[in-house]
Formats: sequence, C-alpha cells, structure tokens
Amino acid sequence: MAILITIFLGITALWLCYWVVVRPVLLDSVENELSFIRSELEWAVIDGLEGSGSAPAISLLSALAHPQASRWVSMSLALVVLFRSKGEIEADKERNRIALEQSPPWLQRLHQRTAEVWVKGALANSPSWWVPVAAGLLVAKFSKRVQETMGRIQIALALARKLEPAPA
Repeated sequence: MAILITIFLGITALWLCYWVVVRPVLLDSVENELSFIRSELEWAVIDGLEGSGSAPAISLLSALAHPQASRWVSMSLALVVLFRSKGEIEADKERNRIALEQSPPWLQRLHQRTAEVWVKGALANSPSWWVPVAAGLLVAKFSKRVQETMGRIQIALALARKLEPAPA
C-alpha cells in the first residue's frame, strides 16, 4: 500500500510541477513567438513588402491580434471543432491553400510558423494528448492521410480560436 501511495504522490507532484512551472513557461514562449510573428508582419507592412497588403496577410494579422488567447485553446476543443465543422474546415483549407499559393514565400513561412506555434500552445494546455499526438506524428511520416488530418487540426485550432472570447 505504501508503494501505491508513493507512486500516487510522485505522479501528483510531477503533474503539479508541470501545471505550475513548465506550462506557464511554455505558454509564455508561445505568446512571445506569436508577438514576434505579428511584429515581423507589421514591419513587412511598414516596409511595403510584396504581398503585405494581401488578404492572407491581413487575415494573419487579425489572427495574431490576441496572442494571449494561446493560454485558453486546447487540443480537445480543436478536435470538437474538427468533427463538428468538417465541411467548413475543408472549404477553409482549400481557400487558404489557394490564397497562400499566390502569396510570397515570406508570408507562407509566417502562416506555417503561426500554425505550428498555435499547435504548440494547444499541446501545452493538453498534456493528456501528448501520447496520441506523438503517435499520430510518427504515423504521419508514413501516411499521407494522417498528414492531412494534422493539417485539418491546425485549421480547427484556427476556428476554435474564433469561438473563444477575446481576452480582456
């Protein structure tokens, strides 16, 4: 019985350490990266770079308006949106693909980095999803279908952010 109590207390201590120490650091990192991407995009607009006034650039700029929202988005919310809004996600994915193909490489890179950073924030808020996502990424190396699903999850995260109330 003492072994079970020790294991329970050890797991509880690790869990609390994650939520009190590690998670805030990860979310601060996500918030800083999103702010950096927004600053980079704003400088591109100021410098008048090609494509800086395009619809994808303006869309990205509005998506980065509240980087602190990364503290509230989670993989569970993204998966709920993914399964409830499949048609909307597919339409959004196709619209984004077409718009980004016509965008300059620097804007494509910023869009990709933004999507990756939002996934990082969602995973920081959802430690119970680490093992399934890690397995999915491993399978994605060998399966095009899983790669497409991961792309849809990124779009679902974008839609989930729209459902969240703007932070005060």
